[in-house]
Amino acid sequence: MPSSLLSPLSIDSELADRLQNDQSFRRQYIRLFAQTEVAAEIRGLRTKRRLRQAEVARRAGTGQSAVSRIEKASYDGWTFKTLIGIADALEARLRLSFEPIEDVIEALRSSGPPESTATVSSVSSGSGTAGSFKFFSAHVMESGSLDVEVVRRATPTAERTYITATH
Repeated sequence: MPSSLLSPLSIDSELADRLQNDQSFRRQYIRLFAQTEVAAEIRGLRTKRRLRQAEVARRAGTGQSAVSRIEKASYDGWTFKTLIGIADALEARLRLSFEPIEDVIEALRSSGPPESTATVSSVSSGSGTAGSFKFFSAHVMESGSLDVEVVRRATPTAERTYITATH
């Protein structure tokens, strides 16, 4: 049984309030968002290109362990030069953008239920397939796992599937 229901609208509203009113939280959010976005973009494009970390490392003139570190959301030691090298190895353009925090806050407050992406890397029991899915709601379970309502859009009518992801 879920211990709390996370409503997409209340999450966005609470996040907007904290970003506006809590400077320490805002700094941490901006840093973690950037780190997560960089890691996900690199990992996503590498996977799309069907390249192993070792191949990207060879092309970028670095080691596989460096690529592995860069693909971790917790890593923040990359430099512009490193990112340019990885972009070149992935045959991609590196694009940076600065988004004013007030625009982020406004977008959070004016958005409807957000459609987020859950990536399922493996299915350990039951049936199903790995891949990226859109989701609209999540429940934090007493066990600490995250119960996610997934909306698969493979057909004209949305097919709802439930998965449990641990963190």
